[in-house]
This record gives sequence, structure tokens and C-alpha cells, in this order.
Amino acid sequence: MTEDRKQELIEKYRYVEVEDDCWHKDVIAEFFFDDLPDFYGADQRSAAFSGFWSQGDGASFEGDARISLTDGGLNLPIAAGIDMKRDFPMVMRLLRLKDDGFIDVEYRRSGNYVHDATVTVSLYPYPESFELHAGYEGLSDLEIAAGEALDASLNDELERLRVDIQDHLRSKMRELYAALEKEYEYLTSDEYVWGTIQELGYDQEDNDVDSQCRVHTAGT
Repeated sequence: MTEDRKQELIEKYRYVEVEDDCWHKDVIAEFFFDDLPDFYGADQRSAAFSGFWSQGDGASFEGDARISLTDGGLNLPIAAGIDMKRDFPMVMRLLRLKDDGFIDVEYRRSGNYVHDATVTVSLYPYPESFELHAGYEGLSDLEIAAGEALDASLNDELERLRVDIQDHLRSKMRELYAALEKEYEYLTSDEYVWGTIQELGYDQEDNDVDSQCRVHTAGT
């Protein structure tokens, strides 16, 4: 077979393995299993991506998590490299106010794109405030002022915590996109496509090839 004929076959069948959902479903499932423990609260069904050619391409997913002082509830901040005791003492104080103190973490996509920057994190703390008895009859002005100062510090910490968690989750989404892009480039590479053509015998007969959801992963 001439080199020109070989290249012609490669170009003809270059995208046959990426024409259906099989290839990226395997990548996403593996990423969620290996890189997103349960405490992330990530919903695999929400994973979406576009690519791999324009600046607006990317990948993202949505989820719900919880930060607390029980049952490994600090795992999400730990995974994000956040030192809660050192950098967020007011948040830690809030969590200790009640045995069931917690912060719900919700992250959702918005807009028409699916890259990581379309995902925003929201925090919903319980209790919501240190000023639990503001307005209670008999509370002194000093006590009210102290509560307001505590709440201002708390709100500042919550916003910083929100941004830190959001940055971490977006970095995980970029990792997912990189894994998808690597697999796509592998499945459409000259070497892989030519190997598939030879394996299926399409270098002998000029027949059409259908994608068969074959199991291959980059570098294997």
C-alpha cells in the first residue's frame, strides 16, 4: 500500500471512534471515580463539555456538598488546600455554635456555555448569623454592636471561603476537560486510527466503518 493510500484511509476514518457518546462517557466515569470522592457531591449526570477548538470550550459539572465538623464534613476544604482553623476562624466558630452547624455548598452552571467559568458556588450556612438574638428585648446596644461586628467578619470569611471552594472546583473541571481532550487527541491520532484500520481489516477492503464503542484509553 502506498503512503498516499494509507493517509487517505486515515483521513477517511479519523473520527469514527469519536462520533458517538461511548468514548467520553468512559472518560467522565473514570474521572468521577478516581478524582471526585463522594464528599464533593458532584453529579456525574450533570457533566458536560464542548470542544476542542474554540476559546469558549471546556467542561463542568454540578453538585451539592456540606461542610460540618462531623462525619468528615471538612473534607471538601481539606481537598481544596484550605486551612479552616487558620484562615476561617469565624466560620469554625459558627459551626461550633450548634452540634448540627453546617454550611451547604451548591454549585451550578449558568448561561449557554459549559466551561468551568460558567459554574458559580453558593454557600448556605446554618446558623446564618452570630446575631441570633438581635432585637431581643433587653439586649444592650454594646451586645448588638458586638453581634453586628461578628457578623461582618463572618460574612467576609464566608465570601473568601466561597471563592476558594469555587476556584478549587473549577480547577477540577479543567482537569476533566484536559482528560477528555487527551483522549480525543489519542483516538483521532494517525497512530491509533491506522492501528484500528489494520485491526479491523479495513486496509484490505474499502468498506465503511461504524463506531463500535471500543474500549481504548489514551496511553494504553
